[in-house]
Amino acid sequence: MRATLTKKLRVSVSDERVFYGYLNCYDKQGNIILINATECRPARYPSTIHNAKKHRSRDLNTFLLFRVVSSVLAPLRRLSP
Repeated sequence: MRATLTKKLRVSVSDERVFYGYLNCYDKQGNIILINATECRPARYPSTIHNAKKHRSRDLNTFLLFRVVSSVLAPLRRLSP
């Protein structure tokens, strides 16, 4: 995991949210801090309009993921939610 410091990551958590950001630090308990992070999650009530977004996203800047990580993909070549 040390090789992924400052790399772009895609982190999935157990409640279906996905976070994109740069790995800033981690600890042995499984906590991860991402910087320049974006949270993406499926829309709960998708619209019937064809142009509606299927995922909602928000910018988080610095974010702590506290022991809920289900998978980490790194490094990403392109950072897109």
